[in-house]
Amino acid sequence: MNARLGSEGENEGLRTVLTQAAGVLAASAEWPVHLARGYAAEAIDGAGLVERADLLIMGLHRHDWLDRTIKLETTLEVIGRNHASVLGVVPHLEHMPRCIVVGTDFSQASHRAAKMAARLLASGGKLVLVYADAMFDYAAEDREGFGVVHDEGVRAGFAKVRSGLDLPIGATVEARNIDSTVTRALLEVADHEVADLIAIGRQHHSKASRALLGSTATDLVREARVSVLVTPIVPWTPQSSP
Repeated sequence: MNARLGSEGENEGLRTVLTQAAGVLAASAEWPVHLARGYAAEAIDGAGLVERADLLIMGLHRHDWLDRTIKLETTLEVIGRNHASVLGVVPHLEHMPRCIVVGTDFSQASHRAAKMAARLLASGGKLVLVYADAMFDYAAEDREGFGVVHDEGVRAGFAKVRSGLDLPIGATVEARNIDSTVTRALLEVADHEVADLIAIGRQHHSKASRALLGSTATDLVREARVSVLVTPIVPWTPQSSP
């Protein structure tokens, strides 16, 4: 077992982690354990880079305004480093997700989010693809012109996402075109479907746009009452490591 032992306190911490893991993992499983000091987000992200991890799994719990002010939202800090997909798990999720809501804008990042969500979906589960349509003003456009072209494009986008999914046995896929903001659409659909997980892909945003519009990933991690999966803008490669 790859463990770095230091003080007695660190040894006790290691024993606690191993005891907790033994309660949920197969007895024969031997997982490497890393103990690190310092800034949590940096340590977690660094361990992920060392292990070339595709997915980092973290506990997800609510933070008050003081935590946000002094930047103690570790999950968001790790997501912001953009090296691997991050799965924030809420305490009440005790099984593989049976319903996953995936936000898509038909970009490559959102395609990767849908593919990873499909791999996490339980057999016989349901994947709900959601496209938020708030930026398109139907009232100002001719439905026989731009509106039709737009709708056809959305349907084609959904079809392309579906075709790239490797679904478990018995799983189904549904598509929803919602006239709302991204965050609100995903939260409302997740609530209606009693979803276990919301998945999205990170997008490029300038500092100015983040300041004015905020981040969908940030909003979901803070507001969702279910687990959240966020995939990076580009897949991690050794060449992209710092």
